[in-house]
Amino acid sequence: MVQSVLFFVLGFLCAGFVALMIAPAIWRRAVTLTRKRVEGSMPLTLAEIQAEKDRIRAEFAMSTRRLEMSVKALREKSAEQLVEIGRGREALKELALERKDKKQALSALEAKGEDLRQRKDQLQLLSDRLAQTEHALEKRVLELKKLEHMYDDASFSSSSRQIELV
Repeated sequence: MVQSVLFFVLGFLCAGFVALMIAPAIWRRAVTLTRKRVEGSMPLTLAEIQAEKDRIRAEFAMSTRRLEMSVKALREKSAEQLVEIGRGREALKELALERKDKKQALSALEAKGEDLRQRKDQLQLLSDRLAQTEHALEKRVLELKKLEHMYDDASFSSSSRQIELV
């Protein structure tokens, strides 16, 4: 059993020694690859640096232009909306004025309607009084006819008596 542990420890130490021998080579390779990647992403010459600046300026100019265009479009849209709001306000003013005129006309018509109702009531009252007066007049005419007939009868009988007396 001790022998197994010693073999295991010896194997572990050999593996560690081999790893220490290979590690610097792997480390150098990783450093080289990283350096190439960093150098590839960063400009090294003055022309490359100037080109990178120009690219960044162009991107900034493009984004600025896009923003300016969107601001211009928003301003135009805002101006159109303000014009539309102004039209709406004018329409509301016209509608309010029209409503006021219609209210006044309605009030005038209601007053005329009330006046007509009063006149109708007066006419109805006068019509009733006229009917009563006509009825009374008809009674009077009948009474006068009776009286006239009675007068004629009395006159006839008086003349007959005078004739008899003579």
